[in-house]
Amino acid sequence: MFDSMGGLVTRAALAHEHDLIPDTRAVITLGTPFLGAAKAAVILGGDRAHPTPALPPRRMQALAATLPGVHDLLPDYRCVDEGLEIARLSPETVEAFGGSKELASRAQEFQARMRTAAPALPGHRAVVGVAQPTVQCLRIENGVVHARHEAFRAYADGDLRRDADGVPERHDRAGDGTVYRDSASIGTPASTTYPTARSPQP
Repeated sequence: MFDSMGGLVTRAALAHEHDLIPDTRAVITLGTPFLGAAKAAVILGGDRAHPTPALPPRRMQALAATLPGVHDLLPDYRCVDEGLEIARLSPETVEAFGGSKELASRAQEFQARMRTAAPALPGHRAVVGVAQPTVQCLRIENGVVHARHEAFRAYADGDLRRDADGVPERHDRAGDGTVYRDSASIGTPASTTYPTARSPQP
């Protein structure tokens, strides 16, 4: 069983070392951000007026901009709410709100390799959180990332579902507080994806 980033490391290892696959009976992942986490973009370019518990916001964002791991977690799905369209993050957009264009480019290249080269995880069971408020998309205004707790419906061919006025349909898919539910599985059938409940509040 692998939680969070451990699931990503396992997927990359199996993609790189195919000899490991016959010896792997099953992989269980717990909240692994296979498609990234929009919260990473908030860390890089969110509203600096809101302090973080670790460091003053400007220092925290300056540090995050140097960390490949934060860029590796940027969403690999359409997440930028532009009103009538939903766009993917580009390295240029990441740079504009304070991240590293180079690190974002490397992360996107790696994600593209995983989409095409990574085999299915043997016997994959994904434990997916579904009951915590979770950042699912972003609105970028004046170089500041604003978190949105909603996702977008799409058809099987990837086209967005729209209402009668042509506006993309929005709905809250929730997640585990960091990874929204649709990002924590990679084609795993629903029958093998187990929801986790909301943790009791103290």
